[in-house]
Amino acid sequence: MASTYNVIDADGHILEPLDLWDNYIDPEFRERRPQFVIDENGKERLSVEGKLLGNPRGIGSLGSVGVRQGAVKPDSLKYAEGKKGGFDPHARIVDMDADGIDAAFLYPSLGLFAGAVEDPELAAAMCRAYNRWLADYCKPYPDRLFGVAMLPMQSVDLDYPAHASGAAQIAVDDDPVFGHDFGDQRSQSFEQGRAVANVAGQHAATGAGVDRFQMHEHR
Repeated sequence: MASTYNVIDADGHILEPLDLWDNYIDPEFRERRPQFVIDENGKERLSVEGKLLGNPRGIGSLGSVGVRQGAVKPDSLKYAEGKKGGFDPHARIVDMDADGIDAAFLYPSLGLFAGAVEDPELAAAMCRAYNRWLADYCKPYPDRLFGVAMLPMQSVDLDYPAHASGAAQIAVDDDPVFGHDFGDQRSQSFEQGRAVANVAGQHAATGAGVDRFQMHEHR
């Protein structure tokens, strides 16, 4: 019997467990994997090869509810205190039922920081690890949770099918990443790979590109 979707969350976000890259990254990249650290100001950050990623206020606000409304101070929460459904698909289904949401397309949170990693191979390994974890997150509810795979915008054609395998959609960033814009020659290989993997494409201006604000004009 086909599922009926009256209400769809088209821009849902998960919260990656802090040990995601410990458990899912390719063995050859394990020593270079992203790691959870506390910076000199006592804030939770993600570190990749010595580079601190994310807002200096810490990553705790990624999963907080009430920050935009001013009910919660953005630097007062720990990342692990984020909405339980961000980490746990079973808890998410409970939340979705309470809100009358039939299905959700799920995007990353910490995973967006892959756009700040200059090495294409490492960025690709981070994306593959994230996509493996996301597939496991969505697996218990294949008719309600739909993962949107990440691609390394530093080089979208790196092992494309491995990135998109099992995904409902893939997302590409319209923002420039280390001098490369998606409108360049990479888009052709992307479309070819997308056809092979048989998934839908989604262009999204995530803001993950580190050189976004160095441009005079943002498309």
